[in-house]
Amino acid sequence: MLANVGLVNNVHFPVLNSLPLFTTMFEQNAWETVYIFSNKSLISIGQFDDRSGLYLWTLELDVNTLLTYALVCGVGTWLFRHAATTPRYASGSIYKWSIAGFLILIFSRTYVTVLGHCAGPTWVGYVALFGLGAEQLEIISTWQWFIAALGVTLILIAVRKTISSSSSNIF
Repeated sequence: MLANVGLVNNVHFPVLNSLPLFTTMFEQNAWETVYIFSNKSLISIGQFDDRSGLYLWTLELDVNTLLTYALVCGVGTWLFRHAATTPRYASGSIYKWSIAGFLILIFSRTYVTVLGHCAGPTWVGYVALFGLGAEQLEIISTWQWFIAALGVTLILIAVRKTISSSSSNIF
């Protein structure tokens, strides 16, 4: 962290570098091309070390990740707006359930690269477990989906609490 100093000094758009390839591939197989490019990083934010010529770390944002973040923002706005109009005792639990769900869901869809470990974008949970010395992480995608399902469940609990508290205000 001493060499990094926590600063972002590089923003990169990997998909823009592949646009000429996209047009060629799209003519041959449109659906496969869209699938390949939807899983490619749109934005890469990171720390580039001029001395070594390597990225120390990057945060990778692909289409699926950005859609998840947009969904969290939209549902969060709706939940918080309705929680603000509910009684104080109900709004506190809505905030707790929804924030926990949002953080867990975002964690499940965040990808990074780290110089000491990753050759490409890797789920942040895997990087954290690898850094803690965990081995044999073959089923990591199963854990990633389980964590995403947990986040969605907590968000649905918050939505249910919001709907039930707002319907009790009507009567």
